[in-house]
Amino acid sequence: MDLKNQLLQEHSKINSLAIRNYLIQNPQELDDFMAIFFGDVYRLSQRAAMVVSALFDYQKELMQPYIKDMILKLQEKELHVAVKRNIVRILQEVEVDDDLLSLLFDRCAFYVQSASEAIAVKAFSMKVMVNACIRYPELKQEAFLIIEEEKRRNQAKGIQARSKAMLKILERI
Repeated sequence: MDLKNQLLQEHSKINSLAIRNYLIQNPQELDDFMAIFFGDVYRLSQRAAMVVSALFDYQKELMQPYIKDMILKLQEKELHVAVKRNIVRILQEVEVDDDLLSLLFDRCAFYVQSASEAIAVKAFSMKVMVNACIRYPELKQEAFLIIEEEKRRNQAKGIQARSKAMLKILERI
């Protein structure tokens, strides 16, 4: 399968699952696919994000070798929201190495505080921050203040629900 052309054919769940199934059957192609996802072609990265998420949902271990690259990708300024959303969604469910955790925590704090960030990115970022606090309780106060401020400022139902749940967890740490 020509992965780039397949991604460009259409942006749909059916196409994403077809690519995911192909990659599961042809794991030797996964590195090439992830290079497309991490690449600079906006439309390809955006569409590949859906496949990456589907791969993670199918088998979390498939994405483990790419966690560091995902964290580094988040440091880029001009990321498509789909790329950010899918990366942070994955990162809220995986163990992050200590040497990358502060970088990730800072990036997620930035997303939560950003007035223009998508609600899903903010919500997933809150969970990443809380996960970091579980390992490093000294981060708790900073995370609590950031999440509490976002809860006060942003009345979106998704933010209200996620921030309430995350603040409860932080109170128990």
